[in-house]
Amino acid sequence: MAFGDLFLHLLTCHLTLLSDDFGSDDFCSVVFDGFLLTSFSSKENVHRHTLRMLLHLHHKVLPSYMDTLLKTLEPPKQCSDSLRELYTQLTEKLESQKKSPPPSDEPPPLDLGLHPVGVPPPTPL
Repeated sequence: MAFGDLFLHLLTCHLTLLSDDFGSDDFCSVVFDGFLLTSFSSKENVHRHTLRMLLHLHHKVLPSYMDTLLKTLEPPKQCSDSLRELYTQLTEKLESQKKSPPPSDEPPPLDLGLHPVGVPPPTPL
């Protein structure tokens, strides 16, 4: 029952609400090593739910842990196309994240591109 689609869907949805906690090695270890990765190789639905969750949380997971997960979650040769597609989406997101410049700590300028407009003189009554 713990690895049924309904439970996994609810679990991964609730885990996405704890996105900041994925920056902790201990939290990742409990979620992935202690639960999800214990049966992902024998149950494709666990593999699929894990990849879907990582598509939303990849930027919050520690980079060193994310590298390990990416190697571990590589789809086997005999798997569904949807699983292969999810893995490809995740790797593409990670590659685009590496290529884009890191976010700057300084706020962006507030130039909104608005041009000054003159105010017409009041009309006499």
